[in-house]
Amino acid sequence: DSLYNRKDSTSRYFKLIEFLNKELAEKDLTIQTLQKEIAVNRKSIAELQAKKTSLEKDVDDLQEKEKIHKQALEVQSDMLNECYVKVGTKKELQNAGLLVSKGLFSKKEVNSSNLNKDLFMKVDIRSFLELPIPTKKIKIMTPEPPVYSYKIEKTKDGVILRIQDATAFWNASNYLIIQTN
Repeated sequence: DSLYNRKDSTSRYFKLIEFLNKELAEKDLTIQTLQKEIAVNRKSIAELQAKKTSLEKDVDDLQEKEKIHKQALEVQSDMLNECYVKVGTKKELQNAGLLVSKGLFSKKEVNSSNLNKDLFMKVDIRSFLELPIPTKKIKIMTPEPPVYSYKIEKTKDGVILRIQDATAFWNASNYLIIQTN
């Protein structure tokens, strides 16, 4: 006490030590508080990393599902837009079993029960807009599409069937059988 109450430099040192001890106690308290905050933040970071990993997995799963759905839509679109064309003489069409007669003097008609896809040329109606046929005269044997949906143009080499409205043209049938001379 006597050294502490002295007016000389020693008392100043004690006061300085006391001040520094208070500062040190405050800094210790601040360090403890910061260490608690770091522990809480580490826990939050770990939770966020786990959530991020889970979300990344969900995104990957969704992207894979989207890819599968796109492929399925493409397949369905291709199937919906696929039609079949067969061009041949009356005899060729009869030999293929595509034309039959109902009676002795009746006209030949399409045998709807024997439309085997292997006998036809498969076409995509989105891109199949014309068919050149090397003959002077043709006859559409399948249910005839509306007149406005197609046009038959004569050329020096034969005729060209031009499809002007694909939806209306193929709405009559997915099969197009054309009889040539």
